[in-house]
Amino acid sequence: MTSMKEVEQAIDDLSQRLDALTAQVQRLDSTDPAAPATSVTHPTENQRAFDTVDAWVDEVFCVLAARKQYAWCPRWRAHPEAHARLTELWRAWEYAHANTETDLQAMENWLRLVFDHHSKVLLDRAGSFADCQDGHSDRHRPAALPTSDYTGTDPSDTDIATAIQSRFRAPPPQRTVNLTEQPEGDQ
Repeated sequence: MTSMKEVEQAIDDLSQRLDALTAQVQRLDSTDPAAPATSVTHPTENQRAFDTVDAWVDEVFCVLAARKQYAWCPRWRAHPEAHARLTELWRAWEYAHANTETDLQAMENWLRLVFDHHSKVLLDRAGSFADCQDGHSDRHRPAALPTSDYTGTDPSDTDIATAIQSRFRAPPPQRTVNLTEQPEGDQ
């Protein structure tokens, strides 16, 4: 039987191991193992480096994105997807910029994880600006996807729903046999 003293000793040992592991995790999470935990800065309007997405696009995005092979439209605001992506790129850049003193990888993470992804999508020759090679064009701009004005009364919808249900219909229940029960005559 375990004594109360042994239980208390085991709890103390576990507590010390937990403290050591917690300290190790904090050191691994920090770029400087001796640095105390820091807080994240979310820039306010007064702390932003750029007042508007337009200014940021002109001074940062267009400089970083200057490549030989790309599709770009100076009227990027007229392209809803491009406007949304550039606005989020700007917001994420402002966040990374505000945290460069406390997170040495903030800007590197922004470049690798945010900028690289969105710039490939935006500037791809088949992307948002595909038809704007010789200036802005709305020529092949896709229509918006259907929204809440859908009534669900299209007869082809019923056919589609029926086809889906029949394809994914649950299989008939199988007979189950309980192997732990003995037949009545074997008892």
